[in-house]
This record gives sequence, structure tokens and C-alpha cells, in this order.
Amino acid sequence: PQRQEQSVKDYTLSGHALSRIDLPNGSHSLYSIEEKNLNDKEELQSFMTTLEGHTDIGFVSPVFVNEETGTRMTLTSEIAAKLAPGHTVEDLQAVADSLGLQLGRRIAGSTNQYLLQVKNPKTISPLDVANTLHESGVVEWAEPNFVQEYQLFSTPDDPLFPMQWHLDNSGQGSGIPGASVDAPAAW
Repeated sequence: PQRQEQSVKDYTLSGHALSRIDLPNGSHSLYSIEEKNLNDKEELQSFMTTLEGHTDIGFVSPVFVNEETGTRMTLTSEIAAKLAPGHTVEDLQAVADSLGLQLGRRIAGSTNQYLLQVKNPKTISPLDVANTLHESGVVEWAEPNFVQEYQLFSTPDDPLFPMQWHLDNSGQGSGIPGASVDAPAAW
């Protein structure tokens, strides 16, 4: 919502740089605040606690930056998990309820993998609750979902690449420009 977005931007005018990251499905936006003046883990935790106290912020997590590429990656409040052999979705629901998780949908293409949502990510870290869920024994594995930026760094240096119209059609050989899978966008 516009009001919430404005409130977060207003909060950052007190000297914090803000970057907006729009998620592909368009349902949420992430805001990244770069704070390089934090010297240790306690200062980071204190800063995150301050942010969590802001009513317009729903979730706070560190952002990890790849030093080589500068791309960012951060936790979401969603957890993916696979049922352990011998356990049912009812077992997973019972553990989810006890941990403050909402059992979501089954992951498409699987028979025993589910998405769960941390109901209140301000009170428990998705990473911590994923570990606790795994330790329950009801799931074979549990991991929080991350959001990661990607950048186009290069296209192949294959000398035959310009002739592979199905990968990137620029009109070569009387072809129709754009009638391809646009592979360079994926690379």
C-alpha cells in the first residue's frame, strides 16, 4: 500500500540509505537499509530491534552481500519443508501450530513438501524456526526461503552463438527479431 511505503521512506530520511527491491510476484516489496557503521553483532541486533519496533515494518533481516558481484540476498518469512518418512501433514500441522507457523500449500510437483509462513517474524527468526522445525523430527529438512538479486554478467563467447537464432534471435538469416527464448537474459 502507498501509505505503508511512504511511512518506511519517511523513516529512512534520518540518515539511512534505502533501496527498494520489488519481488517478481508483485505481492510484496523489500526495503534494504545499508548501515555500514555497525561494528559488531550486538550493534546490528540493536539496530534491527529498533527497526522492528517501527509499526510500518513487518519483518527485519540482515542482507547478505556477495563481495564479488555486489548482489544482495535476504531471508523471507517463508519456510520450505519436506515431511520425514512416516509422518503426515497432520503431524506437520501440529508442529507448525506449536511454533507459530501457518501451514501453506504443498509445493507443486512434490507429494510431501510444503510451504509454511512464520506468523510473526518480528518475534522469531525464520532461520531459527526452520532449525527448530527440523529438530522436531517431523520433517526431513526445513529451510527458509531467500530472495536474491541476479545480474547479467556475460553471454557465451561461443563463435557459433550468433547463428543460434533459437537462443537469441536478432533477425539473423531473415529471422524474426525477438522470436527466441531470450537466453542472454537468463545468463
